[in-house]
Amino acid sequence: MFKRLWVFVFLSTLFVGASHAQLKLPPQPTNISQPSIRELADGRWMVGAILLDKKKRRIEVPARVNMPDGLVEYVLVHSSGKTHESLLITDVQPYHVQIAMLLLGAKGANFNPNKPPQTGPITNSEIVKRPPITGTPTLLSIQWNEKTNRMDKPIDQFIFDKKLGKEMPATNWNFTGSVIWEGAYIAQIEGSIIALITDMGAIFNSQLPNRDADSTWYVRSAQVPRTNVPVTLRIQLDGKKGK
Repeated sequence: MFKRLWVFVFLSTLFVGASHAQLKLPPQPTNISQPSIRELADGRWMVGAILLDKKKRRIEVPARVNMPDGLVEYVLVHSSGKTHESLLITDVQPYHVQIAMLLLGAKGANFNPNKPPQTGPITNSEIVKRPPITGTPTLLSIQWNEKTNRMDKPIDQFIFDKKLGKEMPATNWNFTGSVIWEGAYIAQIEGSIIALITDMGAIFNSQLPNRDADSTWYVRSAQVPRTNVPVTLRIQLDGKKGK
């Protein structure tokens, strides 16, 4: 049976002095584990390995550089996922990313309840039939240490549109959310977290109009840190209400 994955958390209680015992997480799908949740200070929480900052309206996910060059279709996947086509990888469970975003107040997309979510790239004939991507819009950036400097750059500076011959334009990345299908959490199976191409099994999808064009997105090698360099992927709510 198809159903949206919602967290049954009283957000007002959670972010106004709630104790750990007061948190209520949803029944878990068969293929994931619940994240530990720990309050820090000043509106910040740890959701597993993810830093959630309620006041600054963002989460920070630990990751590392996976592809310093080549064709990519994902910004971030789990280390067990499609690592051959992702700029970054993480050991954080996709389910924990979804939980953190819902605790932050993000709203996911609406899916057709009569068929399973489509994962992976879609065909050219399907592109024209695709409705706009919905869900809470976010902005992505990467932070890392380079010698004595802390670098901080938006994700579009690391990806090149080969067909247009220029840097990927700045864009929103919508929190579409993933789903539970037949008892299993799809993003956990696929390992897909942030997709450049349309992948409704991923947790985030790009708003780029040409996102599904074949062989388009390449890593800007001169801009990307070396393979396996630790980075922090910051996911910031954009201030617009999701559809």
